Amino acid sequence: MMTKPLGKVLVTGGSGRLGACIVEALRPLAVPATFDLHESVGADMHFTGSVMSAETLTAAAEGAEAIVHTAALLTRGNAASTIFAVNTVGTWNALEAAEVAGCRRFVYISSECATGLCVQRDDLPPAFIPIDESYPLQPIDAYGISKQTGELICQAFRRRTKMQIVVLRPVLILFDIHYEEMADRQGLRHRDLWGYVEPEDVAAAVVAALTRENLSPVYFLSAPDTLCEVPTLELMRQRYGELPPIRRPQAFAANPTAAVFDISLARKELGFAPKSTWRQHVGHTKGGGQ
Repeated sequence: MMTKPLGKVLVTGGSGRLGACIVEALRPLAVPATFDLHESVGADMHFTGSVMSAETLTAAAEGAEAIVHTAALLTRGNAASTIFAVNTVGTWNALEAAEVAGCRRFVYISSECATGLCVQRDDLPPAFIPIDESYPLQPIDAYGISKQTGELICQAFRRRTKMQIVVLRPVLILFDIHYEEMADRQGLRHRDLWGYVEPEDVAAAVVAALTRENLSPVYFLSAPDTLCEVPTLELMRQRYGELPPIRRPQAFAANPTAAVFDISLARKELGFAPKSTWRQHVGHTKGGGQ
């Protein structure tokens, strides 16, 4: 049997939509293993369990070279206290399992919601655009705070271990379940600021985070454009009544529908190169700012 360069890579939440994409992307380089409450059909090995069980997760991580932590509760249908508890304790348990296993690398799937921009008063525009990794994290909801806390836990384990720990902050990961919501997501008041990224592009960034050296602690992941055909600065002006400070005006001059989130760092260090567009799923649909 040919040895794969990354060895065993444990993907928490590996039976989910994003987890399955990551497993597929890892296959040429690693022996993907999944850890989830539900059986996985695509991984070389599967461990059934909850990230709330440190003992079960630590046992699953034995022999792993790396862990990719995608497991998290989303906002739909879950109590705020449960979201916060599972997402924070689960992240601690995953990092502790990686430490015990002697993993060399750890990738944490955070979210743009850690900034606080997903749930915020409409009269509070972003501090500046495009939003990059220096943006202050000021979430007010359980999910956003849980992701910010997860990032703080990652910082702690960077200090206490020699693991290379990379935080990825994807915007809305555009799965097929979102296609029917497209008109709403193109609306002026939608909380995600019209951002999206394809799951295959996120998976490619995970592989880069597991294989490249000298990486930064955190990266935003987004498509280069928004979900709308209305120019981004016009959307911002309509939504907030004025434009926030623009740090890189050339980005919007070159691409009027450029994303609100800046992926320059991911492009430079991860080789992040989004290949897909929302139009391939729903057609050339007009929307946004209406």
